[in-house]
Amino acid sequence: MAEQSKIASAILRDCFFLNDGFAATKAGDKWRLGAVCIARSENGLSLLVQKAVKTGEQYEFSGKWSFPGGMLRAEHSEEAKPGDEVRIADLAATLSNRLTAETGLKHEDISRLELAHSYPPLVTSYTAKGSRRYTLIIPFFADLNQSATVGSADRSIFKAQWRKVDDAIEQMAPANSIYAMLFSNQSVAAITSSEAWRECRSWANEAQCQAFLPGSIT
Repeated sequence: MAEQSKIASAILRDCFFLNDGFAATKAGDKWRLGAVCIARSENGLSLLVQKAVKTGEQYEFSGKWSFPGGMLRAEHSEEAKPGDEVRIADLAATLSNRLTAETGLKHEDISRLELAHSYPPLVTSYTAKGSRRYTLIIPFFADLNQSATVGSADRSIFKAQWRKVDDAIEQMAPANSIYAMLFSNQSVAAITSSEAWRECRSWANEAQCQAFLPGSIT
């Protein structure tokens, strides 16, 4: 946990908002910074979203389940401009906006958003407009209003639902699958020997941001 906490702090210390409105260490980086929100209900369910099915274009995560989240965007942070250092508050602001868009929750339904220090940052990769994209994900824990009605107004999301994470693991993209395995208290050996772990490590190498990531889960 201590190692992963230091890694998350190092990422935030080294990342800045860029001219494209996203964040990384420099404009030439192949990756951009993002975050996901991991919330647990009193009955052990978590709030998940199912990606919309995209036809006529290549998108590996079409129809997959995931934790809510997205790319860090300057437009979600007050007065953020190119060159500004990324703060935890900036990631929390993006997550709050993504939660509202993807799940229908209101800002007042979100009572806590904090870094998930016990979960590692991971790299995901996907195809968009014919180009390979990479995102370095910072995980957050959240307390949400479980009695609020959920439903997505975002066209990239088919539906939002409180559901049992174990039932969704096989239907999730690699990085989200790893967070789901951690959520379900699977062993470190099972996680680090999984295909999902190998894919995320391979993407980290391709994106040249492996220095930010732990060699294993502690």
